[in-house]
Amino acid sequence: NAISNNVNFLYLKYDFQRYTTDKKSNIIVTLDGFLPYFVDHLEDSSVEKVIVMSLDDFLPEDKKGMFLDTSEMPEKMQEVFDIKQITECLMNLDKVKGVEFIKLEDLRKAAEASDIPLPYGPTDLDRDISYYYTSGTTGAPKCVVYKEYSLNAYVEMHAGLNTQNYVGERNFQSIPLTHMTGERVCAIMPLARGGTLVPRPIYNKNTFARDLSETKCNCVVATTSFYMKAVKQGVMGPDALANLTRPASGGEPVTKSAVHKIDKWLAANGCKIRFSMGGGASEEGGATLVTYFMDEKTKTNETGLPLEPCVRVKLVDDRG
Repeated sequence: NAISNNVNFLYLKYDFQRYTTDKKSNIIVTLDGFLPYFVDHLEDSSVEKVIVMSLDDFLPEDKKGMFLDTSEMPEKMQEVFDIKQITECLMNLDKVKGVEFIKLEDLRKAAEASDIPLPYGPTDLDRDISYYYTSGTTGAPKCVVYKEYSLNAYVEMHAGLNTQNYVGERNFQSIPLTHMTGERVCAIMPLARGGTLVPRPIYNKNTFARDLSETKCNCVVATTSFYMKAVKQGVMGPDALANLTRPASGGEPVTKSAVHKIDKWLAANGCKIRFSMGGGASEEGGATLVTYFMDEKTKTNETGLPLEPCVRVKLVDDRG
């Protein structure tokens, strides 16, 4: 019955108080790479425990250590996963007073040995379940409060829609779960429809086209700039994207001329479906469902519809 407060790490170092003290956060779950960005603020926050994990915790034995070489990562990610920076931070955690640090592996072992029953019970549809933040196009991330009924409605709505998905289709995921679009549109709904997530390095435009081809994914939601980078890189092969049945974008506007270029690039690489726009989540806690088939003449998509029924909106000024 906790409330998930999911933050965009790009704003972590600047908005730590917003994510912790303002939201009354007690526990932080974080990758060790992010610790250096906020460790100095912990003592003055409401945080009591920090659960720390590394990328290795999610890798099979034969793959552990593969991220010690960060040269293949985008520049932003190389800055985050600087081994020297991470090691130095971890060695000085004992200097942080009043905060308990717990390794993910220790938590996992404790959970496996525990017989404490989970608190299942009646669902309060009006309770807060998660806080998410927009990407900050107005200069600061804006928090969106999701209620239990909102997520339920989002999933239930799809029961009556022919979204032309099928169980087992592969969803290429380049938008991270730290964004509303990434969590809602690119993760929850593909899983709810029985799809498979294929996570790839985020923010890496340079490998987008190659990764999309090599993973043989059927669906992708990526920002327009990813597609445009791929267009500049040219054709990979006549059947490189033959498996792709839903090339969509989210998070950035796109011009008609760009749509023509992307469509041409998709076709040259063997994709038989045209590019579609939209699909992002927005500040009122809703999301937009768009058609997967664009208007043949205008190459624009004008069929976006609010997806979540019974969305309640309350605008609050600076004084509450």
